[in-house]
Amino acid sequence: MNTHWFLVILQQYGLPTAFVTFFIWRDWKREQSMTNSIQELNKEMRDVLKDLVIKCTAALVDNTNAMREFCLVLKNTKDKNG
Repeated sequence: MNTHWFLVILQQYGLPTAFVTFFIWRDWKREQSMTNSIQELNKEMRDVLKDLVIKCTAALVDNTNAMREFCLVLKNTKDKNG
């Protein structure tokens, strides 16, 4: 961390102003870091959920097709057996 700005404020405005400025800067950096972390996590969740939705949709389509075939076989069996 470059402390030059802190020393300039300390010399020109005094210790209380320098401390307030430092804490505002520190909190701003923390918020910036948290925002980046949250955005990365959101992107990862979107990617994971997107893949899961694609896989679930494919499984539902396969299941629906299998049930249709089963129903046709069952109906044909009933028709043949009377």
